[in-house]
Amino acid sequence: MIILQNLLKRNNFVFIFLISPFFLTHCKKEKKDIVYNFEGAILDQNSNNGIPDAKITLSKREVSSGTFSSAFSNVDSYFSNSNGAYVLKSDFGTIESFKFKIEKENYFAIEKTFNPDEFRPNEVNQLDFSLIGKGVVSIRIKNNIPFDLFDEISFNSLNPSCNTCVKFNSIVLKEMLVDTVLIGNVEANRYFKFQYTIKKNNSTTNHLDSVFCVLGDTSFYNLNY
Repeated sequence: MIILQNLLKRNNFVFIFLISPFFLTHCKKEKKDIVYNFEGAILDQNSNNGIPDAKITLSKREVSSGTFSSAFSNVDSYFSNSNGAYVLKSDFGTIESFKFKIEKENYFAIEKTFNPDEFRPNEVNQLDFSLIGKGVVSIRIKNNIPFDLFDEISFNSLNPSCNTCVKFNSIVLKEMLVDTVLIGNVEANRYFKFQYTIKKNNSTTNHLDSVFCVLGDTSFYNLNY
């Protein structure tokens, strides 16, 4: 009886010893198979149409030995199709945050950071991104009919909705021989609005005007006073 009990104990030990590696391997395999899937579209913010051939890059910042990494490492990238659609994937892990970078010629690039808790692993996470089209405005300001040394013009742009667009704020040009060009990136397919005040010959006049800016091109405006 004692010999039988010892044999059963020994067999149980052998059984546990043999089956344990199976569970460890199985757990590792399951964890490796867990992924984050992302799908969506890259859209023109003005028209809401899909943008083809836009590059979207997914990167992640991980926790290592209980310490947050300061740098992001690239995980996956994709060029959107003709409808602006994209797909991305990331392996599961100790991820502190995801970052999506979207760039396209003649558009302002953007970066968006997300907490991984906002997404579900092994499911399709839908994310759409919008880009602002980029154009260039060139405004030539010239004192075409000088009067005296007290001639003055002040210029201000009025495009508060575009944080990445150029800002011409409180530009003051004095004296007679004014001939300068203001140039910078602006939101495309929209009007670039501005106001200016002219002081000349003991009089002051206020003006409001705009110029339509085209995607990927330079729009010119001559301001003669």
